[in-house]
Amino acid sequence: MGLLDFFKKDADTLYFSLDELPHPRNTAVFSISYGKTLIASSHLTMDTKGMEAACRVVEYHRATIKRCGYKKIAYKNLSEWAQCKLEAALAAR
Repeated sequence: MGLLDFFKKDADTLYFSLDELPHPRNTAVFSISYGKTLIASSHLTMDTKGMEAACRVVEYHRATIKRCGYKKIAYKNLSEWAQCKLEAALAAR
């Protein structure tokens, strides 16, 4: 996501994004933001273990995310399978 895209973010939207890194290979930065506010960011691998790590980040920040009062969720570079995993982590408990 470029700098201009950042400023176009909707204030009532919770964003989950996965930005691939060129080096080391098969790694990415997973980010959670609400509008223009970054809630969490984590470097992870792009495999099942990396998705498990992303879910743990969501679980760790669940209370903060819930307090945001988001009206919708947007995903960037995340498969439907990954989206379901993140929603399950967010809804747990």
